[in-house]
Amino acid sequence: MASALVELDRRLVSSTGTHLLSRKTPKPAFGRTVSPGQVAIWSRNGRPIVAIQPGNYWNWSIRHKFHAISDLAVPIDALGLTAAQAGPSEAIVVQDPQNRVFVVRNGAGFAAYGMYGRFRIIAIVNMTSLGDECVVKDRHANRILGWKKDILTKSSDGRTLSTAATFLHIPPCRVAVMQNRHHMSILQPGQHFITEPSTTFRRFYSTSDQQMTFETLPSVTADGVTITFCITVRVRIVDPLQLAPHYDDAFDVIRNPAQAAVNDFVSRSTMTRFLHATYKRTSHQGEGDEGVVFWIDAFRQTCLDGLARCARPYGVQVESFDVLNHEIRPGIRALPATLMLPLHEKPWS
Repeated sequence: MASALVELDRRLVSSTGTHLLSRKTPKPAFGRTVSPGQVAIWSRNGRPIVAIQPGNYWNWSIRHKFHAISDLAVPIDALGLTAAQAGPSEAIVVQDPQNRVFVVRNGAGFAAYGMYGRFRIIAIVNMTSLGDECVVKDRHANRILGWKKDILTKSSDGRTLSTAATFLHIPPCRVAVMQNRHHMSILQPGQHFITEPSTTFRRFYSTSDQQMTFETLPSVTADGVTITFCITVRVRIVDPLQLAPHYDDAFDVIRNPAQAAVNDFVSRSTMTRFLHATYKRTSHQGEGDEGVVFWIDAFRQTCLDGLARCARPYGVQVESFDVLNHEIRPGIRALPATLMLPLHEKPWS
């Protein structure tokens, strides 16, 4: 901050002929004491005069009125002077007299003098730790997608709040999608901030493999038997810009198509054939029965192809489809007892 005050003094002298730094020299005793790491502020005809050198300052001028002593580590807002110091991982959010917002960071000092308005420090943000309250998680797998912190400022009437800046912390294998009017862009992993009013945050996405397990709605076979499946699908988001305008995550893309693919295949199969194939596979009998193997593999492959076809236009790649378990609903007592399997078995893993 001290360097910023020196630079501000140089610019004021160059542009207006007025100075910011005091021309008083420190004395060995008496007067106002300025310790190392402090500044003293006087008012001279309503504008600030600042002493940054440690020592004792005498004031014999009737035009100088003592205002305050402030630590360099604390933001200063006095007599039109605004100054602050950003730590190595901190960012200072500043609003100028025209209500424009900018950010000072990376250990820099900031100092400004508003001759026709006021610079205002809205917040000082630790960019490496935005806080647990700012975490954004995947609503299905409860994984952390990133951190998002909005810095709010009040309107001139003090009644409404608006977003002055948005800070994002994006972990590895995650991205953030931003929108500027009708154009969308991607922010890669790292620390970012947005102050442009026309740029808004859409959402975080994970670009790593995601596995989703869920139970389908009841499907009806060709012979009228109701069955549900517990399925697992592994997907990867390959183009977040294709996904962002339509869905919040990849799970929303595949949920309905997965149900439709299962319904379509099951509706063209009989329960007897399904149980026969399951019995052969779980009892390790008839390994040479290509018809049985074909039926099971065809079920997986048909559903996988249907999902991949539906997900591709939205930038989602479906990598695998598996059935973990099944549940046969009441109404199958007429089937042969030798084909009845316990519902807790997991024939396909």
